Amino acid sequence: MSMQVTFPILLVKKIFNTKKEFFFYELNKSNEVKNYTLTNDPTRHLKKFNNNFSLVSDLKIKFDEQLYVDFSETDNTIFELVSE
Repeated sequence: MSMQVTFPILLVKKIFNTKKEFFFYELNKSNEVKNYTLTNDPTRHLKKFNNNFSLVSDLKIKFDEQLYVDFSETDNTIFELVSE
């Protein structure tokens, strides 16, 4: 069974631009990334993030295949500024 995780769009951009190899993360009850770190030294972060990690290269592939942007948010001021 696969789990759907929600990433903020700015975090996706950061992951695409990073030179780091590992993405360690914590999720909230809604499966949204609430805390994370990008690193090349996984041994430093294994305990802190309870072994929740992914390879950055794998994430980039998943984002390319499955990225879905929801523009239905009505309280997003970024789109208001662009449309003015």
